[in-house]
Amino acid sequence: IQTFHIEELVNIRQNFRSELRLFALMTWNRINESSSDYDFYRSEEGIRYMSRYVQALAPDHQLVVNYHLNGSIHNSTDLTRWAHQYGLPVYPFTFRQDLFPGTSFEEWIDYFWHVVQVDGFITDHPDVVLDMLRRGGGSSRSDIRNHADRSSSMFLLVVVVPMIRLCTKIFI
Repeated sequence: IQTFHIEELVNIRQNFRSELRLFALMTWNRINESSSDYDFYRSEEGIRYMSRYVQALAPDHQLVVNYHLNGSIHNSTDLTRWAHQYGLPVYPFTFRQDLFPGTSFEEWIDYFWHVVQVDGFITDHPDVVLDMLRRGGGSSRSDIRNHADRSSSMFLLVVVVPMIRLCTKIFI
């Protein structure tokens, strides 16, 4: 189950004792997607708290890196490092070729994979992203199978189809 309402994920785990995999979708408070306080949940304390209830984080890519005004990446935030510190994989969204903020979609994916070290991507273009990752860049993370083994034997790509929500898990 994935939702922007993080308190509902806590409720599902605590009160219903569900053992389903729970993913916390995260975005900015300013868009009023839910009543969740994303400022808190993207802090180290918030991530530590969520690690007791959820199995993964799915943040907006803008919460994972800081961008320059021209769309190029300035640096990484601490979100992924903290999530990994508390045992949570990170699957940022949404990686679309037609809406990426920089000059090269491939460089964008490469930065998130090799520098930020996310665990997968939520994308409308799973074939393109998977092909890029398979071609790698000579780094130790270019072997997707080795990375998947470190992340619960699963690499996740979510396909977002307008009007129809379709999630596809690609197991390697």
